[in-house]
Amino acid sequence: MVTERRLGSPPWNAGHLAERFSLLTLITLGEVVAATTAAVGALIREQGWSVAAVVIIASGLVLAATLWWAYFLVPSRPVLERWPARAFAWRYAHLPIFGAIAAVGAGLRVATSAVEEEKLSALQVALSLAVPMAALLVMIFVTWSVLLHSYDLTHVPLLVASLVPLAAAVAVPSVLGATGPVHPDDRASLTALVAAIALVALSGIVEVVGHETVGYRHTMRALDRG
Repeated sequence: MVTERRLGSPPWNAGHLAERFSLLTLITLGEVVAATTAAVGALIREQGWSVAAVVIIASGLVLAATLWWAYFLVPSRPVLERWPARAFAWRYAHLPIFGAIAAVGAGLRVATSAVEEEKLSALQVALSLAVPMAALLVMIFVTWSVLLHSYDLTHVPLLVASLVPLAAAVAVPSVLGATGPVHPDDRASLTALVAAIALVALSGIVEVVGHETVGYRHTMRALDRG
């Protein structure tokens, strides 16, 4: 701090900063992939390969892919290269973003524990996935708005639409009557578990597809306005 006050701020490249943070995001996403493998492995050990195992591994991989895609929906590098002063808020926004991504991976590990230990309910698993996923989607929306100095009301319906599957994921266990612990031989609880994971993955798909079809044009207009 003393050196900075005497000699001024050290030179830095905004594009390199965006690249480093994106690499940290990819590392954090590795937890989601690893947790998906653990969840599927636990289910296979209990009952072998099944439709439920295929749905979970597909949903986990889709979830990791959509989280990666959703993060890069925010045009961090071009914005920071044009307006480096915006890096301060952008950097600190990554704290909850990294935490939410890691928490999604932790939620998949909760699913693993639910299958192996048979002590957790499908509702608990759904909440452990839906809450961090919702936090991540909200943070992407907030980061986009803060970084671009733009508040686009047309993005609000898209955000709401991406949160609807998460609400459905939390509601599914109650609808199916799966209130007890998850058990591989209990069709209702296993169906509720698989449906919850699939719906969480669907929320990421809604966010990505919605932005690519509608939100991208708004991003380009916000970049042009500056």
